[in-house]
Amino acid sequence: MSHAPDGCCRILQVESNRADAETVERVLARLNPRIRVDTARDGAIALDRLGVEPCRGMRPSYDLVLLGLPLPERNGHEVLEHMAGDPCLAPVPVAVVSGGVEAAELQACYELGACDHVRKSPDLASFQAELDELIKRWVPGPDPVGARWDIAADTGEPAPPPERSLLLVTESRPDRERILRYLRALEGVALRTAESAAEADAELAREPADVVILDRRLPAAGPAYLQRLRGRHPETGVILLTGTDGRPLPSWRADDALPRHELDGPQLYASVRNVLEETVRRQVQAQDGVTGLYGRKRFRARLTDQLRRLRRYGVCFGLLAIELDGLAAIRCERGPGAADRAARQVAERIRRAVRRCDFAARCGPEQFVVIAPDAPGKGVAALSERLRRRIAAAPFEDRGCRLALTASIGLATFAAPPEVDSDEALLIADRAREAARRRGGDIVERVSADAPRSRRAPLDSAVPGSQNRVSSGPEAKTCDSS
Repeated sequence: MSHAPDGCCRILQVESNRADAETVERVLARLNPRIRVDTARDGAIALDRLGVEPCRGMRPSYDLVLLGLPLPERNGHEVLEHMAGDPCLAPVPVAVVSGGVEAAELQACYELGACDHVRKSPDLASFQAELDELIKRWVPGPDPVGARWDIAADTGEPAPPPERSLLLVTESRPDRERILRYLRALEGVALRTAESAAEADAELAREPADVVILDRRLPAAGPAYLQRLRGRHPETGVILLTGTDGRPLPSWRADDALPRHELDGPQLYASVRNVLEETVRRQVQAQDGVTGLYGRKRFRARLTDQLRRLRRYGVCFGLLAIELDGLAAIRCERGPGAADRAARQVAERIRRAVRRCDFAARCGPEQFVVIAPDAPGKGVAALSERLRRRIAAAPFEDRGCRLALTASIGLATFAAPPEVDSDEALLIADRAREAARRRGGDIVERVSADAPRSRRAPLDSAVPGSQNRVSSGPEAKTCDSS
């Protein structure tokens, strides 16, 4: 099998229909030239392709599998079953691609490890949009390909610096083109644009930015808007484009201000670099010192904002409360240093499993949390299951010893304007996590937070025989909600 060059997304398509396979290849080529597609005509060939390289702590050969169900030799269900039983292949996301499939058959695919479903459509634009969203959901990280996939070992080497992002918010096309031309020399910074305050809010909700350049002339972009933006994204740096002298106004909470009409490349470049350095400093202060994920304080602010967005805009989301089964025992037997090293490796697996728009944090010695915005129940359930499988996929290496860890995950879904605040929302997810732990761990326990308080099952009733269990596979504490 020929590998795609570094920097390309590798996708394995398993499809017996030649015309459908060629359509998918054309759509993906149109979508992004960085995508490299290999096609297997039956399940046996697909498993050969997936198993070409042994698992040696390196990333799998593919970032995503697009799986058809009716296949010669070995069908789609057999492929899923084989992948789920292989610790090297279990973390690879698999999306079922079909023209029409019964709900029961699709549910069986999810139980075998599929993470998503794309329906074939004669409307190529609609089909392309679905595939685009699929890749954004399931191919992790800002540049997930061509790099080590550190699931089996903690080498102690620092991770490569993440790509930073900048959002330019202005409705003036000449200003936008001029500023983007100046900023193209910035290395490691992704440039995005918005033409209104509302569009900027949507962009930041989809994916936060490290620096925002905001045109003061925009309607609805006054001091109150900027204050709200800083409240929702406290680590984001803000550069204000002003009218004449470029002096920050007392009522504006901006990190820097630049005169729009006298702006030149070196001045803007230096301002962005300075604000970016200050942003990174704020982010480091907000992070957990062991894992590099955000800490409890930042998580609580993000959860409060997510509940506010649900009330105002109806944007559904999922909240995952994660507890590492066995980490407390590692701390007792091998010391806190070994537990910290294992937690650091778990955090790396979480980073690579979640989407760009998801928010992951560490809120206790054995506890992690993930907020998955704009995710329907089916999608966030698949994300939870994928995360559980990735944590359990391979033992963690610690100075010559192999440490096995699994995760008990409580999933709370929020799709209707909530009756709860952030404390109660976390408690709902935490109860589901505790139910998963009491079942023996290594499972996902799901609860809907949309039911009235009187109809929510108490913790004890969610343990034996619960109907909320997503999938199945040891001492713990409740995630601190203080």
